[in-house]
This record gives sequence, C-alpha cells and structure tokens, in this order.
Amino acid sequence: DGVAQIEIANCYGCGICVGFCPIHAISLKNYKDEQVIPKIEALFKKEFL
Repeated sequence: DGVAQIEIANCYGCGICVGFCPIHAISLKNYKDEQVIPKIEALFKKEFL
C-alpha cells in the first residue's frame, strides 16, 4: 500500500526508527512524545549540574 511499516517481531523497542522518520509518522509503542521528552530534558539537566 506504499506505506513503510516496522516488523513488530524485529522491534527491540529502542526508538531509533522514531528519530529517523523524516515526517514523524512513527511513534514508540506505549510511549508518547509528551512522556519521553521531559525525561530526556531531565537527563541533560543532571548532566550539566
């Protein structure tokens, strides 16, 4: 049908495909950007304290 798909059996849940999707059409199962972004920001804050 012309749409790229991720084979679930080959998915490690790492999220690399999310970052590489040029149109942001992929999302990590069971996680939303609103959940992940604050965690990443918190990691950077701890790194620079």
